[in-house]
Amino acid sequence: MRFICSSLAAIALAAPVGVAAQESATTAPPATQAPQQALPTSADISDEEVSQFALAALIVQQIAADEAIPQEEKQATVQQAVEQIGVAPQRYNTLARATQNDPALAERVNLAANAHIEAAQSSQ
Repeated sequence: MRFICSSLAAIALAAPVGVAAQESATTAPPATQAPQQALPTSADISDEEVSQFALAALIVQQIAADEAIPQEEKQATVQQAVEQIGVAPQRYNTLARATQNDPALAERVNLAANAHIEAAQSSQ
């Protein structure tokens, strides 16, 4: 179970969705930036949002591993997939960072991801 959680968190952070690159191009230098907002905790995030994020992270992992998708197209493919699941790209990135910092949230994401995997396997 820990492996999936660690993998999801690593994939989620390794493949941030489109807004990160856009934000860095349009923001002021660090000296004039406001401090980042505090990351949400497990208690701040609904079960539905955890489930959506877990599914998005699984799909991001699949896209990252898919050699049929050209590397230069992966970011757009990831962003589109995440949005279709119902997670805004910026929120996906926020939840990915929160998962790294909150063991309770990481465990909830892990359980939700396992539920998605089991549901996919039982429907085959």
